[in-house]
Amino acid sequence: MTHFSDELEGDEIYFRDRWQFEQKYDFLPDPSVKTNDYTQEFYFYIPNALQINSDTYTTKQFYRDQTNLIRYKTPMFTLKELADPSFAPSPIAKIYSHKEITEENQELVQEEIKLLGNVFRSAIRKKGQELSQIIGLEKYDEFVNQANEFCDDVQNFLEFFEKIKTEMNHLWGSPSIEEHFSYLTFFVNHSLDQYMIQLLERVRTHSTKKLKSIDKRLSELLLRTQAEIPIEPSQTEEQGEKVVYTKGLLDKFFLNALLLKIDRFSPRQRYKNVIGAVAAGIAMLFFTVLWVWQGQFFIMNSEPFIIITVLLYILKDRIKEWIKSMTHHRHLGWFSDYTTKIWSPDDKHVLGVLKEKFSFIEEDEVPHEIDAIRNLEFHSVVESFKRPECILYYQKKMRIHRKPTELETRRFMLNIIFRFNIRHFMDKASNPYSPYRMLEEETQDLKMRELPKVYHLNIIVKTTIEKGNQPKKIEITKVRIVADKNGIKRVEYP
Repeated sequence: MTHFSDELEGDEIYFRDRWQFEQKYDFLPDPSVKTNDYTQEFYFYIPNALQINSDTYTTKQFYRDQTNLIRYKTPMFTLKELADPSFAPSPIAKIYSHKEITEENQELVQEEIKLLGNVFRSAIRKKGQELSQIIGLEKYDEFVNQANEFCDDVQNFLEFFEKIKTEMNHLWGSPSIEEHFSYLTFFVNHSLDQYMIQLLERVRTHSTKKLKSIDKRLSELLLRTQAEIPIEPSQTEEQGEKVVYTKGLLDKFFLNALLLKIDRFSPRQRYKNVIGAVAAGIAMLFFTVLWVWQGQFFIMNSEPFIIITVLLYILKDRIKEWIKSMTHHRHLGWFSDYTTKIWSPDDKHVLGVLKEKFSFIEEDEVPHEIDAIRNLEFHSVVESFKRPECILYYQKKMRIHRKPTELETRRFMLNIIFRFNIRHFMDKASNPYSPYRMLEEETQDLKMRELPKVYHLNIIVKTTIEKGNQPKKIEITKVRIVADKNGIKRVEYP
């Protein structure tokens, strides 16, 4: 299953490539309350056979394997709204409103062109998800009607886009504006190609005459968009590399319109000298008090006095290390592993703060509700067997502050993309296939078969949402990553 087909399904967690899975989560703050708090807790259940523990897998390695991409949530508009110049929030309407040729307006137009690319891609992805669900329920008549309407909307948008591109290029006469529109043309066609071909694939998995007409229409539309993408069956590998490389650069180019400025730091590293000083001070206080106290009972420099003083020094040293270790404890830790401040594009406002913690935990530390879900409907074989596994715990706490009045409404909701690379989990995995000998019934010959050898990495995600005095909301998702020595094979939901 590919990255795009999983995304079209709309799953919360899907695999991104051979080694990485990905989770997208939207933070939708209530602008009427002072703060919105979101807590996400990840429980990773790793088979003991993979030998993952605090000695073989460190906190530093975990943070090297994971990525948090923080950005604005893409504003959601329909294709009809995007092709309507009177719909004020639309990027196209914003582009039309900046016709006065100034340097400031040119920058604003370029920013809206980038935003338009993101909004268009989200619009066709969302509609693709809706259509995919309809055809999955075998509601063919409804699917054909909505798919035809979708194709009409795509064609209308493409025609309107060409019109506005010509008008604005003529009005501005700017190589930079023309370049931005050129990039957007490739981006729009490539987005259509990638998502609509997945939709066509869905259609062709259902062999019914009712879908023939929409199959033909989707094919015609795809051939039209592919004609704008420089990919030919006969092209060299080097030419193909250039297309993929260009596409990757354009993805980053357009995503730049949604990115936020962040300041990520480790509080423990930033304040380690303060922590050490406080711990040493408290320990020294205990040592001094006890040293003075025991001096009342023993003569200075006597053998008992020296022995007790040495024991007190050892105790002081242990107290200091114990206090320092408290900052790492999952429940009592004073500091997060990392804290990220999220700034508005103008660097004037902190929109929110993200705090992260990671640790290994024991089974008796897992909340009962999580433990019950872990053991529910995950296996149909050897269900009574208590699985030997270790548990990794990762927590993200996001606090989003009230929206600054001067910040536009279209870009305030946040989106975090969490990616995790499992390659280090599979370092000690067995070969991807296991030999299995059997006796063939008909010929009575001994045959050798190669059976797949896989590992199940079970993940439970608990999300807690708190918005002012509103009732607390809890969402729990469970998922299984099926992987072997060569990487992720699939993502399963119970």
